[in-house]
Parts: sequence; C-alpha cells; structure tokens
Amino acid sequence: MLGLPLAAVYTEVTRRLIRSVQYAEDKATARRSAAIAAAKLVVRNLSWLIGEALFAETIFNFHGLGQLMVVAANQRDPAFAQAILLTATIVAVALSLVVDLVVGAFVPGWRAVER
Repeated sequence: MLGLPLAAVYTEVTRRLIRSVQYAEDKATARRSAAIAAAKLVVRNLSWLIGEALFAETIFNFHGLGQLMVVAANQRDPAFAQAILLTATIVAVALSLVVDLVVGAFVPGWRAVER
C-alpha cells in the first residue's frame, strides 16, 4: 500500500531502462547501468516510505516503528522518539551507503574522479 504511489514511477523507469538496454551496443554495460539506476531509485525513496509508514500504522492501527513514534510523542518521551528516529535514519543511510559502494565496485569510472 505504501509503495503504490511510487509504482507508476518505478514502472516507467524500469520500462525506459529496459528499452535502453535493448538498443544498446554493449548489452552487459547497459544492463549493469540499468540495475544501478533502479537500485538508486529504490534506496532514495526509502526515507519517503519510512515517513509514510508512520501515517499508515497510525491510521490502520498496525504495530511498528511508526506507531512507537506516535506513542512516544503522545507520552512526551523525547528520548524514545529520538531513538526511533535515529534507528530509521541509520537504516536509510546504511542502505544508501551500500548501494553507493556497490555502484563504485561495478562502475570503474566512478571510482577514479579527478579533481
């Protein structure tokens, strides 16, 4: 449900990436570039999905980090709310770092940047 608004964006990006692979001369490089672009798109939207989880869990009474955040805010417990926010931030940053490291491993031109 949370990913539904992004489904159209993911579908369009995937369709364009598949077309670019079909018409490319070097299929292996095109496939690798398409996979990297798709992975970066998903990771960049991860923080949006975490934020939307807060609303969905509150509205539909699901038990998760979003509902814990609301409970912490209602009970005026800033330390607990900050811990939940810090956990979500660390997860988002770690996943972004992993994707960037994978991109650096697969695309040699991105590793050697001259300044």
